[in-house]
Amino acid sequence: LGTADRIRVAVRVAERGSAKWFSVGEIKSKDNDYTEAAVIRHRTLIGDHARRMFPAEVLAIDNLEFGYTTDKDDDSEKCEWKVVGRVEAMPADIDKMIGFRGFPDLTGFYSSSGKAATGNTKQDSFAKMKNKGITGITALEVHD
Repeated sequence: LGTADRIRVAVRVAERGSAKWFSVGEIKSKDNDYTEAAVIRHRTLIGDHARRMFPAEVLAIDNLEFGYTTDKDDDSEKCEWKVVGRVEAMPADIDKMIGFRGFPDLTGFYSSSGKAATGNTKQDSFAKMKNKGITGITALEVHD
């Protein structure tokens, strides 16, 4: 997945008829061939992350629509979002061909070190731990 493009993903609340998309992260897929399948497969993660990032706008009881864009513009309102539908056949090993990474919460609420609150949103703790020979997932790694 190292050479795959980062495709932004977002959600919007379906039943309110809202046109506003909430950008929550990025999807990657092998050779950029499984973008829609990646969004569909990770929709639970994407939805949960959206609810954490936008708790007032995206409620737990809301039905969500999931979409992605290949536009390079950072403004979600200017992008053309493609709503994902259904993928007829997913490869058996699809989980090895796709990935989702959520954007950090800019308030720093989910950051134990407060890096996000100071504007430094780079997620670099894993690289530091890897250089020290430490492996495995920790709470700091997930949220910093």
